[in-house]
Amino acid sequence: MDILAIDGRLEDYEYMLMLSDYFGDKDLTSVRFDTLQNHLDVTNGVLTIPNMTIESTLGHMEISGKQELDGEIDYYLRIPWKMIKEGARNRVFGSKKKDDEDDTPDEIIKVDPKDKVRYLNLKITGTLDDYKIRPGKQKGEL
Repeated sequence: MDILAIDGRLEDYEYMLMLSDYFGDKDLTSVRFDTLQNHLDVTNGVLTIPNMTIESTLGHMEISGKQELDGEIDYYLRIPWKMIKEGARNRVFGSKKKDDEDDTPDEIIKVDPKDKVRYLNLKITGTLDDYKIRPGKQKGEL
């Protein structure tokens, strides 16, 4: 199936909380994104997600992987180090946001394709209720 979602939002999607250690003080309960476009295949009970770039209020990231209909997951996630460092700094030292800014929605963060970006590669395996997140291999070594 081909999917296209424009100006979307994930509201209270509990599985985003899996990544809370990597996003510091970002609001994981309301994540906006500009465009999601991909071709997904379901073959023999396995949903295959080819590499997909996501520009969202969390930042730029890439995801690919597989999910079985019984809930087994095998995802590969690439997050820019810059975003991880900012989240960790905010978690340790507190956010620079002022109280009166808390009600303003976060902007969608895009990465210029010409920029050289270093990524943290993560592998998420298990089930949606019992998962492990660990460092993954470099892109192309899935």
